[in-house]
Amino acid sequence: MPAVAAPGPGPALAGREYFVDSTRGDDSLNGLTASAAGAGAGPWKTLARLAQADLLPGDHVRLACGSVWREPLQLKGSGQPGKPITVAAHPSGCAQPPVLDGSTSLLAPAWRAAGGNVYSAALSTTPRLLLTTAGPMTPAHHPNRGHNPDQPNSVFLAVATDAPTSPVNGRPVSQQFSSGADLVLPAGALLGTGTQVRLRTNSWTLDERSVTQYQGTTFTLGSPSSWAVQAGWGYYLAGQRWMLDSPGEWHHDPASQTLHAWLPDGRAPTGEVHAIHLGAAIDLQGRSHIVVDGLWVRRAVVGANVRSSTGVELRNCRIEDTAGLGVDAAASQDATVTRCTLARTGRDAISGLDDSLPAATGMRVIDNTVSESALRLEAGRVVSLPVATRAAIRAGHGALVSGNSISHTAYIGIWSLPGSTVANNLVRDTCLVLDDCASIYASGAGNRSTIRGNLVLRVHGGLDGKAPAWRYTQAQGIYLDESASGVTVANNTVEGADNGIQVHVAANNVISGNRLYGNRTSQVWLQETRNTDNPAGDVFGNTVSANQMVALQEQARGLSLETRYGETEHFGAIDGNRYFDRIFANVVSERTAAARVDHTLAQWKATSRANGAPRLPDLTGSGASETPFAAVLVSGTNVVPNGDMATTSAGWAQWVPPASSAPANRQACEAGWCAQYQAAVAGGVLSSPNFTVMDGSWYRLSMDIATSANDQAIDLVLRRGGGGTNGYEALSDRALRTTAGTTWRRYTVAFKAVKTVVAGNPATGDLGARVDIQGIPSGLVVRVANLEVVPITPAQALARVDLLVNLERTARPMACPVAPDLAGQCATYVRLADDQPLAWPHTLAPFGAEIVYTRDPRLVDTDRDGIADTQDACPATAAGLGTNSRGCPMR
Repeated sequence: MPAVAAPGPGPALAGREYFVDSTRGDDSLNGLTASAAGAGAGPWKTLARLAQADLLPGDHVRLACGSVWREPLQLKGSGQPGKPITVAAHPSGCAQPPVLDGSTSLLAPAWRAAGGNVYSAALSTTPRLLLTTAGPMTPAHHPNRGHNPDQPNSVFLAVATDAPTSPVNGRPVSQQFSSGADLVLPAGALLGTGTQVRLRTNSWTLDERSVTQYQGTTFTLGSPSSWAVQAGWGYYLAGQRWMLDSPGEWHHDPASQTLHAWLPDGRAPTGEVHAIHLGAAIDLQGRSHIVVDGLWVRRAVVGANVRSSTGVELRNCRIEDTAGLGVDAAASQDATVTRCTLARTGRDAISGLDDSLPAATGMRVIDNTVSESALRLEAGRVVSLPVATRAAIRAGHGALVSGNSISHTAYIGIWSLPGSTVANNLVRDTCLVLDDCASIYASGAGNRSTIRGNLVLRVHGGLDGKAPAWRYTQAQGIYLDESASGVTVANNTVEGADNGIQVHVAANNVISGNRLYGNRTSQVWLQETRNTDNPAGDVFGNTVSANQMVALQEQARGLSLETRYGETEHFGAIDGNRYFDRIFANVVSERTAAARVDHTLAQWKATSRANGAPRLPDLTGSGASETPFAAVLVSGTNVVPNGDMATTSAGWAQWVPPASSAPANRQACEAGWCAQYQAAVAGGVLSSPNFTVMDGSWYRLSMDIATSANDQAIDLVLRRGGGGTNGYEALSDRALRTTAGTTWRRYTVAFKAVKTVVAGNPATGDLGARVDIQGIPSGLVVRVANLEVVPITPAQALARVDLLVNLERTARPMACPVAPDLAGQCATYVRLADDQPLAWPHTLAPFGAEIVYTRDPRLVDTDRDGIADTQDACPATAAGLGTNSRGCPMR
């Protein structure tokens, strides 16, 4: 039996002491001594007797260590401010804390064989959850996991067609839906009375409904769905005896008052089987100023019910294996949950609101450990059935949620309601069942929450049951949504989400000083899909400043700005951010209804408004590439023959739709000799000579380019150039597109080849690889000069960037993160925040983090032109000029 933390020190006793002992107590005694003392003195036995006691403010109740009760803890009276009634373990800090167990134990003699591997036992009350020593159990359901080989862990079938809808509270909902060919019922199986359906109507919602009728292929629901039911979204069924067809399942028949079970190991029940039925193990609904300290609650429907209470505090408690909520604090005032452990709760771990009651106010949720909220894991895999859930911690209005460690949640980790502070929490492995989700979420106008100093790691996104068109993750680290305003998101660390911080149709928020590392799509995403709050768009007045942004994938960005409307200039002030752009140069993406444009940091700073005036974004922002270190070492010479067209245009070609080709037009240009293409119709292509690339090798592509229009998108592709039966597929591991203008500039990008293509290969017929500028708009002139594709050793092989994290509640020294055989790199680490060198060990604050990276001394680049000094033939290149592989600018 696990120990529970010792109760904290408290004031001297101000009231009477009562004692309850389930082993040595007697309800006929007076309850005033810990053991029998004669003359009627001694401890009570049951919590039912305690519930009858006329407790007064300041009284203390001592529950004997090692005692077990299968009844609720209830109190008749309430305390007062400063004089609470306290219920605590006696003696304090015992190794075997008092236990409140909400289950009925069914031992081996209670069971009888019921055919195959199924055993039955008499049980009058339908349990909410069944637990066994052989492993976790799930209610019988259809279908089983594995029925869909493409989604082997999914229990969902697919809705066949869009369902009829009707409006409820301004929202389209459905009361019927159709099954498809994937619903296959066993012979004799019926979907009659008692059938339940769990239905995924969108990314974030799972409805739980009864089925009143199934006729043909149509299900009729007992109450409408939360949202319209659409084709392709998932559902599964429960509630029928015939569904008990696999190990680890159970079903209760209320008519015969019989429990049926197929144990996980397939054997007859030999140990205890626990059927959970007790509503709430701790029931203090409506009570005031009560402290519960050091108890262990297990196997109840609800761990603690403190609804509509005032000033109730749970501390040093352990709440495990609930069928429903861990702590239900809806409509409470000033409730506190501190230093508690909550594990394997069937629904939300700590909830301060219910749809039928007002939200809690003034909750304090501090220094708790929460794991497996609304799910159960086995060997790292979710084995529980998907259920409706909101968040591991949803503490209501004006809450303080601080110092908690939260791991493995079905949906959101912490949901911040207006006026709350969410500070210094560790939140990891969230959004494992539902999606359109976040580790920390806030929404609504006037939210005014502070989200500060949190460590967020690994946000997954639940794909099972999503329609095919939506089968991509929507998993954010910190998510400001639906008109959220006045929220401060500061000094947090987010790693492993789709987007580190998402601001969706939200305004006047501050995003500052955050460390955003390795998030899959962007580190900060401002997304505008609505303009009801503001005619120009509902993302406005935000501040994004002093954040550290590290993208570890080519397609990811530091900052992503997206609108369905004309432009993003009203999104807010963006300044002073720090970008790790040594591996991937593009740090900002802008997407409008018209186009998507990616920017390097220099391009981002130089962008113009729609009217041509400077935008001046992120003027004090900086990139790691701006330090005097190159990103690559050149390891070969130009593989493109005649890339400079010095004497001829041989190998350069143009293609004019629909099907005509000709040699490129060679001209004398400011950049030297160039190939010029002017598109008479849209869709033209300018192609380079053919050359060889090798699979897995890295190359630096650079060229001088100019167009007849400013801010012109250039669709640049490295592809196989045909020949024989060969095609024209892309050969680079990333998109190479860029923008150009009327002024010549040198464009440079590093890429990895994904296939080997040898120019003029007689065995394959390949003509070779080539560089295409394609999709040239009608009337546009494009000029290209000095094309190089040079083998390189990239920054990925020469430099490291690491996120150091402290998962503990105390400060911790961190060792250098490299392997012992690379220990020489330790001296080259600097902090991304300020480029200051690190000394090892490097101490991190509780739940703290730091982004660090190495700077290889071989890459010193004094003139900052991207070519290391040791390889630079033009060592004094002027700032801002692009160079070729020898470090020399356009001639």
